[in-house]
Amino acid sequence: MTHFVTVSTATIPPEGQAAEWARTISERFSECFDKQRRRTASGEPFTGRIGYARIGQIQLCRLAAQGHQVENAPRSSSIHASHYKITLQLEGHSDFEQDGLRARLSPGQWVIYDTARPYLMSAPHSIHVAIATIPKELVRLTLAERCALVQPLTSLSGAGRQLRQYIVDRLDELEISAGCDAVETAPSIEWELASQIKVALQDQIAETRRNLHPRMLRARIVEYIEQNLSDPELTVDRIAHDLHCSKRYLHTVFDTADNTLGRYILQLRLTNVCRAFSNPSLQQCSITELAMKWGFVSPGHFSRTFKETFGITPRDYRASVAQSIPAC
Repeated sequence: MTHFVTVSTATIPPEGQAAEWARTISERFSECFDKQRRRTASGEPFTGRIGYARIGQIQLCRLAAQGHQVENAPRSSSIHASHYKITLQLEGHSDFEQDGLRARLSPGQWVIYDTARPYLMSAPHSIHVAIATIPKELVRLTLAERCALVQPLTSLSGAGRQLRQYIVDRLDELEISAGCDAVETAPSIEWELASQIKVALQDQIAETRRNLHPRMLRARIVEYIEQNLSDPELTVDRIAHDLHCSKRYLHTVFDTADNTLGRYILQLRLTNVCRAFSNPSLQQCSITELAMKWGFVSPGHFSRTFKETFGITPRDYRASVAQSIPAC
């Protein structure tokens, strides 16, 4: 049986309303309600109402409250530590901050963010929002889709509107019925919500990419390179294809006067080979084996590039670091 639970500060004495709200928010979302940042003194009344239900592995919630602020300091033991959280702005305005990104939501917008990362939500005035929390394993986002995290997305048209309607309709159904048997329907609702999220992100990914903060895209590029560095097929063309960006835009975001995307990949590979040369457990591996492990395909090209970069041959460099490795 799935129950729709409602908690309202209206049933709490004024002096205990803020404390009850803080407890509820902590239990539902592992968030910390900051009384000081709420701009009201401890013990003053606080108006808030939250209704929620858990369906299988997802949680749906409707929240209405006066202006306040909450922050999230993830704990590995938290049930929400490996989830994505979707907030639909129905009334009022909310500001979200995570990983240096900021998203200000107005009615008709939504945002998705990672509960495993610290975040801050500020509402200067009264708000009404709908919230969905879903495990990452149910909605596996691609690198390009993760570029849409902490970005204000529209819920007034396209797939974003369908996602909004789906979540609001499910909340209405749950609230109207005192309780419903969702054991059999939970898997389909989980799948439908995950699909709606994916489609909504893909529908708006081009617009998101145009408005994406360059620093965040650069971080995505670095993440992609680190994950694929050992692949000799890693090229600027492939990065552009997999991140759904043009090569020109990648270079605009990444290149500096002292470095380019291609040079960065080469330098990172050389750095990893140098570390391998210094690793006692890899002393039995040949220079060619270690070079190819980090994406080099030609021993001759590797040797020339290594010497041009460090002013010493790979063989001489390895011999010099071997002398400093303690004998077992």
